Amino acid sequence: MKLRLKKLRLSNQLYLLIAATAAAIGLLLFRLGSLLPGLAAPETALPSVHDALSTVWNQPLWLPETLTQLLVAAILPSAGMTASRLPSVLLGLALVALLYWLLRQWYGYRLAIFGAVLCITAPWFLHLSRLATSDILYPLSMVVLLVLAALWHQAERKKWLVYATSIGVCLLLYIPGVIWLLPGLLLLERRNIAASIKTSKLHTGLAFLLGLITLTPLVHALIVDWRLYRPLLGIPDVLPSVATYAQQFVQVWGHIYVGGYHKPVYNLAGLPMINILMTLAFVVGVYLYGQHRKAIRTRQLAYWWLAGTAIVALGGPVARSLILPIVFVLAIGGLGYLLHLWLKVFPRNPLARAFGIGLVALVVAFAVAYNLRNYYVAWPHNQATRAAYTRQL
Repeated sequence: MKLRLKKLRLSNQLYLLIAATAAAIGLLLFRLGSLLPGLAAPETALPSVHDALSTVWNQPLWLPETLTQLLVAAILPSAGMTASRLPSVLLGLALVALLYWLLRQWYGYRLAIFGAVLCITAPWFLHLSRLATSDILYPLSMVVLLVLAALWHQAERKKWLVYATSIGVCLLLYIPGVIWLLPGLLLLERRNIAASIKTSKLHTGLAFLLGLITLTPLVHALIVDWRLYRPLLGIPDVLPSVATYAQQFVQVWGHIYVGGYHKPVYNLAGLPMINILMTLAFVVGVYLYGQHRKAIRTRQLAYWWLAGTAIVALGGPVARSLILPIVFVLAIGGLGYLLHLWLKVFPRNPLARAFGIGLVALVVAFAVAYNLRNYYVAWPHNQATRAAYTRQL
């Protein structure tokens, strides 16, 4: 009987996961090339296979996006708006998949599903995943670092993790400004990494060699033009003054939690980048992790939250979306903490437990409805938005 119930539970989880995946694909592809009249100024057309290969060698920054463009260009001969935006769609799906795995490892299946649904429908995620730009790489890079940190912190670490870390870290170096986030992984997980290096020197050597090969285009580009180091480090051409930098530092958090981010390409009418539910849950999540200040996970999240804000505040190429996964992970933690408090009061009452879980599900449903109306109804009908999307291929 217990085995049958376990199989039924696993089947239900699988069906729900398949449904969520189908919903994510549907939302990202829905009117991908026709929701707005044209492309925005930051968007670029899908390059040909020849142009993409040339970009990999001669202009290697944003390499993960270029490789995805190369894949799409090799499959689709069309270079319309839909095809141009497909690389970001694929990277967005990768972000959701990695985030779901991370949330399941940290918070369990139920919160992972809630988190995946909230991420899929978040306006910031839909904006970045449905644009023909490289902006989706910033939240994706943060999620990759979170996943690598979680894998290295596990008691059982596979040999393939050395290779995945080597390739992943080297690919992240191609994204401007992300280099400053790597100490959060390499320093705080140095003991686990050093232990793996000692026990598998052959695999470490091969992974190091593979990493050097991955960095070859970047080294070549720096030799050809050493001034590439500035965008590589995420440094603007003109550094802001101390007063301006402090103001921009505060503005980064203000735009995320309060509002005032007037960018019709990425946002609606200066609204905050996350809704009120996620903001309140984030505050609870900060309180939760504050109770575990000495934990490595807490220190990593704090470092990436502050370091990411510091990079964005420089005013260079690094987008505000870099720190949104940290905000998101903390918010889901806060949501889980509130649910935990409720279930702790009613540990054995099935009606009370169902009511608590159902209440959280209802709140999530309202947030999803608000997010979808924000992105698919209000934003494309805004005059400033339509004026920003006028370019034709």
